[in-house]
Amino acid sequence: MTIRPVTSATLVSNLNQLNFEGKKKKNPNASQPISQVSHKLAVPLAATVLAMSPMASSGKGIQVPLDNVNTIEMIDSNDYKGRKIDEKTFIDSDANSLNMTTTIGLVNTKDNSRNFDKIMYGVSSTVNLGGFLESSYDEKPVTDYSDIVFDLMSDDGTKGLSFNVKSINVEGNSKPFFDKEKVAYVESAIKSPNNKTDVEVHKYRRTLRHDLFGMQNIANNNIMKDAIPKTSYGNLEGEQEVEVGNDKYVLGYYSTDGDSSTAELVTVRKNGNPELCVRGIVFYNATINPESSNPQKFKYSLVRLEGAENKGYSLIDDNLANVLVQVLCDSQFKNATKNTYVMELDSEYMTTTKGVLMPIKDVK
Repeated sequence: MTIRPVTSATLVSNLNQLNFEGKKKKNPNASQPISQVSHKLAVPLAATVLAMSPMASSGKGIQVPLDNVNTIEMIDSNDYKGRKIDEKTFIDSDANSLNMTTTIGLVNTKDNSRNFDKIMYGVSSTVNLGGFLESSYDEKPVTDYSDIVFDLMSDDGTKGLSFNVKSINVEGNSKPFFDKEKVAYVESAIKSPNNKTDVEVHKYRRTLRHDLFGMQNIANNNIMKDAIPKTSYGNLEGEQEVEVGNDKYVLGYYSTDGDSSTAELVTVRKNGNPELCVRGIVFYNATINPESSNPQKFKYSLVRLEGAENKGYSLIDDNLANVLVQVLCDSQFKNATKNTYVMELDSEYMTTTKGVLMPIKDVK
């Protein structure tokens, strides 16, 4: 075992932090401070000092029986000992005032093979406090990996849009991590034949519905087929058939003020479903997990329909929304805004490890 001189340092209770000191003049009359040493390090350090001292090797005077002094090792304070099979470091911040990195390591704590039974997530940070550097390090195991696909469904059972959210959970953290590169590294490790961890894998496909307030968990399937139309929409002044992809829409134009040259109400019949009036067209700017390092942003259009007793139905269809906007912009529908609203809205959501979608306003 090679022994090298060490710069004077004070070991504090946090083993990840060393406070180095410059040389000081010795005062023979002053008492020397005792460094605080972790209990786990105290015995190995003491044994090492004894092994190096003349008393321990001279064979004279007081003797202390020592066992295997040449095999004593410094014991790390981390509870997760083992060999690192692989690791990758990610730079989170390299600013002058804050340097932060994350290291994800694949650790074998059981044998000498290339298998790993722990995926460790370590965060190292150094803060510059006006010239004084304060460092910290924290390492915890990854507990969960999630790969969730969300399908936003219209109320006629057709899929409007899909988005995928991948994340990892770390022990002690209440929220998942969504950083794309870190999640990809853990995902690759999970798929490795050397993976012997107990990391929980959540791979689900979730369906969502949409109401007046936003996206909600669990779709309605096809509830439009049983919709009941209003008793009357007014005087029918015209109809128009529109085909978009595999869908066929019949638009009805109704006058409610007795003037047959204009229409105040538009109705929609989709693929033979009941006729419902158009109450609103909303263009959404959605953000998923906005507070994460990897938020997802996308746009979609909603057409809000209404039947008897003001029961509402939602169609997620960009093409239908654009057609209806063109209709409403025509001069023949100048009074239609009294019955139909058109707007653009921003919405934010967060997701959980097991694929629950929550509007941000509901969880703050």
